[in-house]
Amino acid sequence: MFVVEQPFASDFFFRSLEKLQAPVLRGAAVEEYNVANRNLNLVSDKEFVEYYRKIPEPLYCNSENGLSRVASLLPDAPFVRFAELFKNKTKFRQAVAPLYPNFAFREVDLAELQTLRYEDLPRRFVIKPSVGFLSVGVRFVESATDWERAQAEILRESADGAADFPREVVDLTRYLIEETVDGEEIAVDAYLDAQGTATVLDVLQHPFADATDVRDRVYTTSKKFVRRLLPTLETTLAELGATVANALDTSLDVAFPLHAEFRVAADGSLVPIEVNPGRFAGWHTTELAFYAYGIDVYETLARGSRPDWNRILADAETDDAVSYFAIFETPQTLAATAANADAAFDYDALIREFSTLFELRRIDWRRRPLAAIAFAQTSEPQELERVLKLDAEHFIQR
Repeated sequence: MFVVEQPFASDFFFRSLEKLQAPVLRGAAVEEYNVANRNLNLVSDKEFVEYYRKIPEPLYCNSENGLSRVASLLPDAPFVRFAELFKNKTKFRQAVAPLYPNFAFREVDLAELQTLRYEDLPRRFVIKPSVGFLSVGVRFVESATDWERAQAEILRESADGAADFPREVVDLTRYLIEETVDGEEIAVDAYLDAQGTATVLDVLQHPFADATDVRDRVYTTSKKFVRRLLPTLETTLAELGATVANALDTSLDVAFPLHAEFRVAADGSLVPIEVNPGRFAGWHTTELAFYAYGIDVYETLARGSRPDWNRILADAETDDAVSYFAIFETPQTLAATAANADAAFDYDALIREFSTLFELRRIDWRRRPLAAIAFAQTSEPQELERVLKLDAEHFIQR
């Protein structure tokens, strides 16, 4: 069962839905993707609810915008209860606190935020919307100057609002302050089945340009990387799922997809940053799993199958290829002049930045916060460093 919403859906995604013939909830967003020429199994609201009640198929939203619609149709479903807890970062921290008793965090509203002194907070921390997406409103703080700047920026942003996302996806009225954990940042797309077993579909490493970088510019994956983390991820995800189920006093009734982000602590344990429910990596970047390992994450979820990681990773010691996706945000000068018909993004120049390019997706930057998503592969660390630091402003044409 699939819910298709804005802001973006890929051709790869729709081809998978056609092959699966899984129920797809009919709605305005689906029609906007010009699906009239696609062989989709579109169902009404009533049929969608009947499928969920009678046939325990996995439920997937291509965008977090779809969660509110699912909640309106299935308000008491375990899927919705799990999604709501995971989505609210503060409630999630409270639920999993028994697993991380020494982890410091607190939630504040805008009024309290204005009065907080840096001296009363952890020396190094991150502040982010309690309900958020795509690094919107996320800031690292490690000095009083950083904190003063963050306070001013947050107040200004809260007044402007997150125009690209509904409040159920990004809420700029309440913020979570939590200590930072040193170590590499990783992400995983996976699903929990009704028995609580975790199936990992891909594992991603999140490099940053510098200590203050919070962008989602580049995520990488390699066979060596997956093999190192796979057992710990399966165990940790199952523990998180069981802890949330205990907090909710319920269990899942259908397979539950998720995109989770962690820090790898010095002892090798995984400390969760956040768990994004009902979906995999945003803007369909999860499809890197296909380019890297031949895994169609939608088909694997829908069929309740598991990747053959033993086969995929058999040559991990000798395969030095690093697959990655790169997200290019709409440059501020373009966003500010979206009505300027002469402004353009030089996609041909961007293509030349990659040694092996699987696909470049051009995004309508006049309407969206992104201009492009690239799927690529390299064996040269210098390429990753260069792409990570590329300034999207350089690709503007007028």
